Amino acid sequence: MIYALLLQSVVSLVVLVLAFYMYMAVRREQLQGAEHLQALEKERILSEDLLRWQQARLQGFDLAATLKRLGVTKLSIYGADAVGRLLVKELRGQIDLAYLIDRNPNLQEREMAGLLVMGMYPRDDYGDGIVVAIMNDGDKVMKRRLEDLGLNAKVFCMRDLIDAALTE
Repeated sequence: MIYALLLQSVVSLVVLVLAFYMYMAVRREQLQGAEHLQALEKERILSEDLLRWQQARLQGFDLAATLKRLGVTKLSIYGADAVGRLLVKELRGQIDLAYLIDRNPNLQEREMAGLLVMGMYPRDDYGDGIVVAIMNDGDKVMKRRLEDLGLNAKVFCMRDLIDAALTE
């Protein structure tokens, strides 16, 4: 009798553990699916913004001239990813470039696209302008964070500059 109760308890425990593992496997797939959808959404937004940038360029948008008109003579770019490197490529030789800025410590103190990548902390040599090269809804948050550092630089969101060019 006691062995039957013990065996029933062990079987119940095994069933419970298996059910838990099955639940966790399903939940992991759901989370991975959600992360995948989130990544796809970020890619969609980036693609749309890059397309809008190209449309603005086709309509005569000159980023360097726009920045100069806004009083920028020396520029740093926040975001050392693909968009930041595209900005460096477009602006090199047209405006004085200081740094790439990025929060990722694995990128800091390294050279990318010919510029040193710096962390996000107060410095006097970022130049008189910073363009936030984040092509998603986090650009405004990062703009505020950079402004909160009290830098002697005007901070612009790349998306805002594109929007302004397309509405002119």
